[in-house]
Amino acid sequence: MTPEQIQDEINALLFDDEVNEACGAVDRELLTIVVARDKAHYFDFLQGKTNWLVTGRWKDEHGSYLVEDNRG
Repeated sequence: MTPEQIQDEINALLFDDEVNEACGAVDRELLTIVVARDKAHYFDFLQGKTNWLVTGRWKDEHGSYLVEDNRG
């Protein structure tokens, strides 16, 4: 997906009335997205984001597991 497509999808999840109705969202919702560090730049359009130092295991599109440790 392009950064623009990612932004469009997130905006639909947050603001689209049809999506909100289908999900039964009646109040403002909190959307949490966990993204591997090397892909985080695609989300720079968000007004607020938090970078947590964690260890994670990510499954890529080929079925392989990648371990990321950015705790320092």
